[in-house]
Amino acid sequence: MLRHFFPSLAPYRNDAYWGLIFLALAVCGLLIYRRLTGLGEDRKRMGKLALFLVLTAGPLGDLSSRAVNMFYAPSEEWSLQLWLEGFVTKGTHTYHAAMVLPILAWIAYIKLAKLDFWLIFDVIMLYFPLGHAIGRVGCLAAGCCFGEHVDWRVAGMHYDYKNPVPLYAVIGNTALYLVLSRIFRRSYEGSARTRQGGAVAGTYFVLYGLMRFCFELIRTEPVLVLGLTQAQLVMCAFMALGALLLVFGPRRRDAGAGSPVPT
Repeated sequence: MLRHFFPSLAPYRNDAYWGLIFLALAVCGLLIYRRLTGLGEDRKRMGKLALFLVLTAGPLGDLSSRAVNMFYAPSEEWSLQLWLEGFVTKGTHTYHAAMVLPILAWIAYIKLAKLDFWLIFDVIMLYFPLGHAIGRVGCLAAGCCFGEHVDWRVAGMHYDYKNPVPLYAVIGNTALYLVLSRIFRRSYEGSARTRQGGAVAGTYFVLYGLMRFCFELIRTEPVLVLGLTQAQLVMCAFMALGALLLVFGPRRRDAGAGSPVPT
């Protein structure tokens, strides 16, 4: 994208990409801290939590993403050697794969620190789409993750370009963040109501899973099985996980505004 509209900035597109990734982590860490302390959580403990989230997201996300590089190859080529080669080399960075190890580490931290699990997990997931939107601006800058080639004519005008999927992702994730913000306010910051732990996280997994599944229809990713790409298979799991959280998440009738849902 930079090389087309701002040719002089093209040499810096990778720097812009990683700069925006780190900006997303810093912004989300700060917002998570402010939201939790605003709900009455201890500032010192939340400061440690936010720092842990920011410092582990990058390295654990990188390891988690490397672990699935093999699955971009045809299934008949899968082997331990191919997996090791994909893990050792940086290969392709995949957002949904990069979520796995960080989330597991964060869950372990929340449990070991004996924090309010559902409140904190929902706050973390609330800011996932916002951070993702910022990161996808980096994809636009770097020119990666674009979709299929588009060539069409309208009213005598000829349009020839690659589908700007990162732009759609920025718009979609921003809209998703606004939806989750409303759900969070109703669940944790409203007046007396039945509070449901995991409502934000569950909604995120369902809606993001559906959105990314649709984006794959215009991306150029290899098909693995059943006519589905790697991301589409994972998104089916995301949507199933989200549905489970929405159905079985703990509920409590609470008369106090801002009271956390018990773990």
